[in-house]
Amino acid sequence: MKISPGRLFLWILCISFQITASALAAESEFSKNLAVAENGENSLRARMVAIHYLGTSGEEQALKPLLAILTNAKEKEGIRCGAVRELAGLGQGRSQVISGLEQAYGEPGGGENFKYTILFTLGRMRAEESLPLLSDALSDPNEMIRFKASQAIGHIGNDTSVTLLVTRLNQEQDRMVRAEIVRALGGAKSTEARNTLIRALLSDPSSLVRWNAALTLEKFEPLSPEARSAMAPALNDDSPMVRAAVKGLLQ
Repeated sequence: MKISPGRLFLWILCISFQITASALAAESEFSKNLAVAENGENSLRARMVAIHYLGTSGEEQALKPLLAILTNAKEKEGIRCGAVRELAGLGQGRSQVISGLEQAYGEPGGGENFKYTILFTLGRMRAEESLPLLSDALSDPNEMIRFKASQAIGHIGNDTSVTLLVTRLNQEQDRMVRAEIVRALGGAKSTEARNTLIRALLSDPSSLVRWNAALTLEKFEPLSPEARSAMAPALNDDSPMVRAAVKGLLQ
């Protein structure tokens, strides 16, 4: 069937109009959410919903306002935490995002939950660039900061991260942090990580840490005969939980 030139023109015009209308609607929706996100007089919930919209939009133009919210020390902590999470998933301006996260983390008087969120997000982004900051956080007086830093470093999982975690494990006094460090070592699956977990399984004074070391070693299967032999003494561990985990691992 032949289509007349006039009808073809109208068809193309209609399609163009639909595309333009759709683009204008999307732009209008973005602008509306941007205005809500930036207005401190709006409710916390409304702003968080708008910030989430910006973060999931994938739009390059969302980067600047989200960074502005992140780095505004006068903003509510919950709003800033929302910006942290959305920047990680935006998929735009990685170097700017990491720089902004590090800047915000270093603010004097920053809230603990805000810092926890930043550390978690740097791990989620596998931010090798931030290993110096994460390394410093491993020595923070706050055990929860050290916990979150261990978690983040574990997500990165390269050789440097393993060295940082192993070094800290040998110094750490808090059993919850040590338990998180051994879990974090499972992200690397390197020989150094495996050997460190075996040592923790056999010698850590906390049954919680020994149990987590056994559970984490499951990620390293198949274990070599040498590794299995080294782990065998843990079958006589004082803790029933540890004995059960090791028995399951060596079967």
